[in-house]
Amino acid sequence: MAERTLKNRLKEENGASMILILVLIAFLAILLSVLMTNTMLNYRMKIALAHARNNFYSAEQEMESERREIAETVSDVLAKSYSSVMTSGIAFEEETLVNAFRTSFQEGLKTALARKAPGKEIEVLPDRIVVKDFSVSKTDAEGYTSSIRTDIAVLIPDAAYWKEHGVMEVKDLVVYENFTEN
Repeated sequence: MAERTLKNRLKEENGASMILILVLIAFLAILLSVLMTNTMLNYRMKIALAHARNNFYSAEQEMESERREIAETVSDVLAKSYSSVMTSGIAFEEETLVNAFRTSFQEGLKTALARKAPGKEIEVLPDRIVVKDFSVSKTDAEGYTSSIRTDIAVLIPDAAYWKEHGVMEVKDLVVYENFTEN
């Protein structure tokens, strides 16, 4: 009779085994769908990040190109200021020549930078000229846009006149990007 009861119990539990298998399959399906959703979201995020990074690098290249153009402008203004002071017939005293050079350089650079960056605030300080909020934006073919904004500062170079050689030495000409005051 014990065998008979065991067989009856097995027949009664066949339905419970089927329900247990269905619950297990449903749980695995839910787990798999959550895993697939997370995988797809991760993939899309990586693609968006790659687009953003590439677009940022393009904007950074554009900013570097603008900085190089400003450096060329600074070089041209430096040469013109040097030539105008040395050929002006100003008394060849060191302080007079150096002050005339610095003044000529500041005024010429402010004018040139105003043409290069119209509408931007240009701050003239005793030791530097700063173009405030210089910005570049780049949009790629897919519509991703990156913008870079920075201050660009040009240090007014130091100068010394060597009377015995008739030459003015210009030193410490620096163009800074991402300039922040301390």
